[in-house]
Amino acid sequence: MAKLTPPDWEPPYPAFISDIKDALTIALVAVQGLAEPETTAAFATVAGLLAGADGLLHSEHVGYTDGRNHHNAIAITYWRTADAFARWRADAAVERFVEADRKDDLGVWIEFLSCPRDRFEINNSTLKMNWGVSRHHGSYEDPIHGYYGAMRDRIAAAEDGGLAGTLGRLNRERDEKTRGRHLTVALPENLCFIRTVQGWSDCAEAERAYFLENTYPVYRKGVEFLQSHPLETNCIVARLVRDATPGPTLPHTETLAWFLSLNDLENWVWNHPTHAAIFSAMIEHAQRFNFEIDVLLGHEVLVPTADGVRVEYHNCHNATGFLRFFEPTPL
Repeated sequence: MAKLTPPDWEPPYPAFISDIKDALTIALVAVQGLAEPETTAAFATVAGLLAGADGLLHSEHVGYTDGRNHHNAIAITYWRTADAFARWRADAAVERFVEADRKDDLGVWIEFLSCPRDRFEINNSTLKMNWGVSRHHGSYEDPIHGYYGAMRDRIAAAEDGGLAGTLGRLNRERDEKTRGRHLTVALPENLCFIRTVQGWSDCAEAERAYFLENTYPVYRKGVEFLQSHPLETNCIVARLVRDATPGPTLPHTETLAWFLSLNDLENWVWNHPTHAAIFSAMIEHAQRFNFEIDVLLGHEVLVPTADGVRVEYHNCHNATGFLRFFEPTPL
């Protein structure tokens, strides 16, 4: 199998990978509303429904205000198996909450994906982490990083050009009426999801200040480019969110993004100046602190199978997630 690693490659800084051998199952479970208090109250119901769920590994809570000025409170949930999530979703109390007759602007959305081990990769800047699936596994230093192509090299099924997308371009934005409706969309194969995190609780003051003043603004500018240029980048949605409970070994902010394919994510990573600026800023950051950094940076990249991704939106505005570009069908 071909590798993209340059000859005699020595990574410029250490990075770490989780020792996970099984499939990875994630579901974003969210509420959306114009009024933040009502959104927060509804999300408390979601948190209660998740508490103690059979097969739930853990849940992390984040939020952001989208381009329609709606508040979105999101539970990023990790499950032992896809069946465990399916049992939770089919629970009568969950069913009543998701499918409740909603006549206001409060919506519920769920984006689920389950991925075999050869279709995802994980990368972290530090061994000290308590986010994502990594919190359930040991980690070790990995030499496959720091060069263009490393992400694909870490995904076994993506080697030699594997996991190609099946929809070449995003279509124009749609304008269907979605309020008051419970909807899904038909999705193309080999979509790509990335969760990328940033945390600075473990940094000494000098590194924290440098990161927030110099490195993080460059990262934010790159994500804002993805948000404002979906047709150019094939980035379906990029949610720049804040974590509800930042702290040691935990992120403060993160991006939850969907691309049409791994190749589309790579195109931005390899070819766009906004990502080149991120890469350069991170190298400068590492050099400034003699490659001994404590800032938490990491990501999970998944390319689920066609039957391993499902989405649903109930009473959400029509720019929510996949509704913005894909034809909705009733559930």
